[in-house]
Amino acid sequence: MEPLSIVAVVCNNQVFYGVWGDTNGFTSTGESSISLAQLCFPNDGLTGDNGHDQKDVLYLGFTGSGAVPGASANWSAGSTEEFENSIKDLGDSLVAGLPA
Repeated sequence: MEPLSIVAVVCNNQVFYGVWGDTNGFTSTGESSISLAQLCFPNDGLTGDNGHDQKDVLYLGFTGSGAVPGASANWSAGSTEEFENSIKDLGDSLVAGLPA
């Protein structure tokens, strides 16, 4: 996978999109991971110190340069939802291309 490739996350009977490889500049969990966790389970108080232990989340990573949103992503979005919406069309397209 290319850095910052789209990842589809299936959780809590929903599909959200994020980017692979966000580590907040270090080796710790990045903002994208925490934001996705909070989208998936908004009532669980998830943070970098409080995770989700159940094995009920599916991650689908996409390969190739076509999976990297580049300039089409709103990298300076003011909210998690705004960023996720900026990569949703690409994510939907990648998911639609999966074999049945």
